[in-house]
Amino acid sequence: MSDLRVAIQEDQPALGVRSEEELMDAVAVGVEESNRRGHLGLINLEVPGGNVSSIVVGSEETVLSFVYGHGNPPYYVSRGKAESIDPVFTCFLLFEHHTEFARRNVIPMPDGIKAAREFFAVNDLPKSVAWEEV
Repeated sequence: MSDLRVAIQEDQPALGVRSEEELMDAVAVGVEESNRRGHLGLINLEVPGGNVSSIVVGSEETVLSFVYGHGNPPYYVSRGKAESIDPVFTCFLLFEHHTEFARRNVIPMPDGIKAAREFFAVNDLPKSVAWEEV
C-alpha cells in the first residue's frame, strides 16, 4: 500500500491517506460534507504516479470513475446492472461541478468501497467492479 491523496472539496487541500482506516475516514468526511450540503459529492482518490479513481459519496449507491496518470484514454466508469441512461445520477465533482452519470453506471456503495480499498492497495484499475470505457 502507498500514500494516497483524497480531494474532497475544490477549495480545500487534499487529505493524505496512509492506511485503509484513514481512507475510510476520508470517505466519511466526504459523506459528512454531502449531508451538510444536501447533495452528492464526487471525490477524487489519487495515488503516486497520478492514477485517479473518483467515487460518489452521500448515498447507498455510487458511481466510480478511473483515469490513468498520463491523462490519455482509455477512461473508465463503473458498470452496474441497469441498462438505461435514465434516471441520471447527479452529483457534484469536489462539491462544486455539476456532474451526471447514466443509471447503468450506478453500483451499490459497498461495491464502491471495496473498489476504493482495492485502488488504494494496487494503485491501478480495480478488478472488483465491472467497468465501461468512455
